[in-house]
Order: sequence, then C-alpha cells, then structure tokens
Amino acid sequence: MANTQNQIDFNKITADVISKNLDKIILGTYKIGSSQWKNLRLKTGDAFTNYLTSAIEKYSKVKTLLYRDKPMPIYDFYVDIDLINYDQTISTQDINNLLNLDKNVAIFGGGGSGKSTLFKHLFLNTITETEYIPIFIELRSLNDIEQSLVDCMYNTISTLNFNLEKEYFEKSLINGRYLIFLDGFDEVDDSIRKRVTQDIISLTDKYKSNHYILSSRRSDVLFNGWNNFTELEMSPLSKNQALELINNMRYDNEVKGMFLHELEHKLYDTNKSFCSNPLLLNIMLLTFREFAEIPDKIHIFYRRAFDVLYSQHDATKGYKRKKRAEKDLTSDEFKKVLATMSTLSYLDDVNSFDNSTLLNYIKDAKTILDINFSEEEYKVDLVESVCILILDGLDYKFQHRTFQEYFTAEYILSMDDEDLFQILRRLIKEKPSSLRSDVVFHLMYEMEKGKLEKAFIIPFLKEIISFTESPTKEASYLKYLRSGYTEIGINYSMMGEEDINTEEDAISFTVRNDRMGYTDFIENFISQKYKGSFNFEEDNIGLSKTNDMSNLKKYGKEEENSPDISVKLDENVTDNEALFNEILGHSYYYLIGYEFSIKLLKELEEKHKKQGAIRDVLFKLK
Repeated sequence: MANTQNQIDFNKITADVISKNLDKIILGTYKIGSSQWKNLRLKTGDAFTNYLTSAIEKYSKVKTLLYRDKPMPIYDFYVDIDLINYDQTISTQDINNLLNLDKNVAIFGGGGSGKSTLFKHLFLNTITETEYIPIFIELRSLNDIEQSLVDCMYNTISTLNFNLEKEYFEKSLINGRYLIFLDGFDEVDDSIRKRVTQDIISLTDKYKSNHYILSSRRSDVLFNGWNNFTELEMSPLSKNQALELINNMRYDNEVKGMFLHELEHKLYDTNKSFCSNPLLLNIMLLTFREFAEIPDKIHIFYRRAFDVLYSQHDATKGYKRKKRAEKDLTSDEFKKVLATMSTLSYLDDVNSFDNSTLLNYIKDAKTILDINFSEEEYKVDLVESVCILILDGLDYKFQHRTFQEYFTAEYILSMDDEDLFQILRRLIKEKPSSLRSDVVFHLMYEMEKGKLEKAFIIPFLKEIISFTESPTKEASYLKYLRSGYTEIGINYSMMGEEDINTEEDAISFTVRNDRMGYTDFIENFISQKYKGSFNFEEDNIGLSKTNDMSNLKKYGKEEENSPDISVKLDENVTDNEALFNEILGHSYYYLIGYEFSIKLLKELEEKHKKQGAIRDVLFKLK
C-alpha cells in the first residue's frame, strides 16, 4: 500500500469526518440558547478542521536514517506490519481491525520494530477509514511538566491550531468520538510511571466511550494491573515485507539492487533476527555499501552504522558532508563526545532535548573529556552531518533510542572497574528499564563479557549474597524477596484474562519503590544470559512449588473495595510456618534464580581465577 495513500484527498475526508461528528461532539457540551448554537457549531467545526489539517501535515511525514535531509511522506516507504494476539494475526492495513478487538488496545514491540511509524499510519488511517477523530500523544512529553493526560491532550492539539476552550474539549470527551493514541509508555520516567499508569486507567474509565491504543516496549512491570487493555505484539517483518520495505526506499539503485538480491537469496534466512527488524534492516542497507557483509552481533551494526554516517557520502549528490566541528575534533574524539553525552542523558532518562538542554549535555561532555570545541557546531553536526539526532518540531531526539543505548554501553565499558561498578549499580537501582527493556546491559555483555563479569557481575553477585546472608536458608530467601517486593497477593480482579484463569495464575508480587535491584538483576539478566551455561540441578535445591492458597486466603488482608488479598513480606511472616512455607512455594521461580546465582558466582570466580593464572604466566614470559 506504499503509494496508494498519497492519492487520497485528506481535505475532503477531513471535512466529511467533521461533518459526521460535529453534532455528536458538541452534544451536551454547550448550555446555551438556540440563537447562539449556530455560531458555536461553526466555531467548533473550524477548530477541529484546523486541528486535523495540521495533524495530517505533521504525521504524514517521517525523518529516518535514509531520509535525513527532510521529512518524507510516510506512504512513500511504509509497509504494513502485522500484530499478533496469541495465535491470531491482525492486519494493520485497516484500523478497524483493531477497533473491532477492544476499546483499549496495547501494542508491544522491541526497539526499532516500527511502533511509532505504525502509529502515524494508524492515525492517518483513522481519518480515512472511520468517523473517529484521532489524537496522537507522545507520552514522553509528560516527563517535562507535571500535567494530567487531559491537559496533555489539550496542549498537544492546541499546538496544532485547535482553538477551542479547554472546558469544551474536556466535555466533548464524554461523547466518545475520539481515538486516542498513547505512544511510547516505556519512555515515561520511572519516577512518574505509577502516576501516569493511574492517569491512563482513570482516563479510560471516565471516558470509556472513546477508543485508546497504547504502544510500549515489552516489560514485565509495565502492565501490571492494566486489566482493561487487550495486548498485541508487533510481528517481525516477513521476507516479503523486508523486501518491500527496502524496495520502497530511495537509495542508490545499484547498491539497493545488490542488497535486495542478497536479502532474498541469503541474508534473510541467515540473519532473520536482524532482517525482520525495520531499524536494523535500514542499518544493514546503510552499511552494505561499505562492508558488503552482515555481522553476527548487534553492537557491530551500530559501530558500523556510526562509521558510515560519520563519513557518509551523499550517493545522489556526490559529495562528502562537511562537519563544522571537524576542525577541532578527530573522528575518535567526536565519537567520545557522543558517547559521553549519550550516557549523561541516558542516566537522566532523557532522550528528547530542547535546544538549551542538548547544548548543556554537550557542554558537560566537553568538560568531562577536557576537549575544546564549539557546542553549537557540534550540535549542528549531530543533526545535519552525522544524522544521529533529528529535529522534531522544536526538540531534538535520537534517530532511535537504541543509538543512545549503544553509545552508553560503549562509554561505560571504557571506564575503570570501580567507576563501571558504581554506575551500573546506580542504573540497576534507579533505572530498572536498563535491564527490563533497554539493550545497554545486553550490548555490554556482547561487547566485553569478560570485563563485565570481572568488574560488575562477580562483585554485584557477592553484594547480593552478602546482603541476604542469614542464619537459615529460609531467612535468606525472605531477605532476597524483600529486597524487591513488599507483598505477595492474589489478584482476583485479573481473573478471566488470557492465561489467568485460576487462582494460582493470579498470584502477584508488589514491587518495592525503594528496591535495591537485586531481583531485577537476577530475573532480567542473570537468568537470561547464563541459563544452561553450566550444570544446575533444580531438584537438588530443596525448593518445591505449591498450588495451595489456603493460608494466603486465611491470613491475607483484603484490599479495600476489591476482592484481592495481600500478605506483607515483613519479618513477622516467618512467625506463621504454614503461611511462610506457602509463600516460598509460590516464590519458587524467584528463589530458583537466587540459588542459580549463588552457583553462578562460584563458576565465574573459578573461571576468572584460571584466566588470571594464565595471564600471570604470559607476563612472566621473557
């Protein structure tokens, strides 16, 4: 459908949408006499027409790695990506396929899977295929100023020439004529995520006649308790979709032709995990001209992508882009500044910058590295010459968040062991997304596994085990659980959801606000990276699962106005042996991970001891 949408007369369709919605929008909004009704009706119609006209202009164009000079019409290159709901595949070609599923839909996808581009297509498709009025909210905007979602929606459409008073807009939400897109929940700061979650739930409850579609990276905590959303997953690109996407790209025809041939006959089958991701597929095309091969590891992709972007020759214009900061910085220094400012902003949970904020991060990187150059010229180079950042309205943002995460991983690995330990310890405690959904730890493990083990994994596992050390194994288990969770409970309100059909399925753990990060580290990193790396026999640990809930029900506290039951994981829980054993039985998978980590620490210490002995021999050789 790449080019068919370009022929659509959006002006005519917008007029039809407003005409069909107008009376329903203003129903009950104005308490006025009939003499004023006509004027206010016209005023309301003009406000929505102005808004939709501006919104179509904004969301119908996209800047990408390949289209870096100016935004390109989305349907010049767009390829429909399917969504998956268990064994059901849902086409995104028509927004009605999603609207027929549920009032509230959440779409999950990894970095680079195309969620934001999909949302822009769905926004436009809403106008062409439905009678709803779409509103597109970038949830990261809530990080900058404390505001409700209704305020955020109103401020967003006001910047797009919607000139109706807020009270009338808010009243119009009751009438159910909107399709509201909530893009990038995973980009909401951890510090306000709970508040934003509650705001979204309240919004969907209060204005339940509207439709809501939310996007996020997948995380085990993002949707805890969001019972009124149907969850969908972004489908990887099929071979045909990957070929169509590349074929739609405006790029050097000779290079594109060779790449398409390789993609069809070899690359997709041998590198499916990369070729099925739109962002990585674009990087592959970018680097193919220079390297004519595809590396097996993702960090090499980003390294090569930067090298190509930094020295990029414009294939259609035949010249090398002049960098303003080149007179003061070597390419290696340019990259160090980028890695430093990426890390500083990543630690602050910032990936979108106004002008002054971006310049401050560059200035801070300049101070840390003790290099003299113009911050303004460097900023311009990031956008115009190297294209790592793009200008989106008045804000700058990374071409994709994974670039920021890659350069952060590079910078942290360049630190000495003590600094590396402290910064990763801070990340785990203060930014759980670094383990749950971001790729920083994954990239460091892939890039320098040995250094990561020696400088961080071994000492951090020692810290966990030292913290949990207790007179009895059971006491150690409780201390470990309490480092990450405050309560265990039965969430009856979740009953009836997919895969939550029994009481046992409804067991949940309440995450601590002041967690130490121990459980996150073991569950979201250690268990994933080292599972199967050595012989570990779960059956010999002495732990056992249980389906029994009699003691949780008997001694648990009922939640106010809810059928849910919870038991606090405080020290007093050990006083009731039957209850405590039941809790341990329901904590089986967490505790197996803890036991696995104890064994892993011994394995890693032995491995690095042997490696150290071999290094000693090498240094003694004359």
